[in-house]
Amino acid sequence: MSVVKKQKKKFNEEDLDGFTKEELIDRVRQLIAHNKQLKNVISKKIQSESNGEGASKKERKFDFSKCSKRHIFLKLLYLGWDYQGFATQEDTNKTIEWELFEALKKSCLIDERATSNYHRCGRTDKGVSAFGQVISIDVRSRVLKQPENENCENTDEGVSVSNQEPLKPDYTSTITTESENIESELEYCKILNRLLPQQIRAIAWSPVSPEESARFNCRKRTYKYFFPRGNLNLKYDLILLNFS
Repeated sequence: MSVVKKQKKKFNEEDLDGFTKEELIDRVRQLIAHNKQLKNVISKKIQSESNGEGASKKERKFDFSKCSKRHIFLKLLYLGWDYQGFATQEDTNKTIEWELFEALKKSCLIDERATSNYHRCGRTDKGVSAFGQVISIDVRSRVLKQPENENCENTDEGVSVSNQEPLKPDYTSTITTESENIESELEYCKILNRLLPQQIRAIAWSPVSPEESARFNCRKRTYKYFFPRGNLNLKYDLILLNFS
């Protein structure tokens, strides 16, 4: 014996005008029953979430108060053809500096730019490339130790701090042993290059004392200009430029 399932008829607003009184009452009853089912489903879902069942894990925020920091010089290479310059701009994210800080924050090497003691050696304009740009910045370290503090407790996960203000790294205790701990440090260039676009590369870093600034301690800057020769008489044009 075959069982024929009764298919539910689909209605639209135009069909309602042709319904009899009994058909309208039947339709209302169907909607009431369907609404009751939906309420039961929603109620069960809310109850399961309140009991912790099926709740998704929240992303754990990185605790920078448990981390040490060190001050470094970071050397960058970038092709600026597709960018609006090096320095951050309010009206666009297409700058070298914006990409750099996105990588620094995603890798948890810094918390925020404002607290990173950041300086740049110089800036370049739209479309300009650089092969030796240098910045100075405080980054997370796995070598430098936190200073002793009565509110600081060593744990397997790192250093837990009970007060609200994060501790400052003890630079003085490690400056004399850089050659010993630099090989054990985080691979800053490798970490950043995984996140940076291919046109931007971190090529070298060096530990420096916390008062060193890529901007204020810079002794000189070198700019080189390259011209496509084409049909230009560059030698003649440069002579005219010198006498103009």
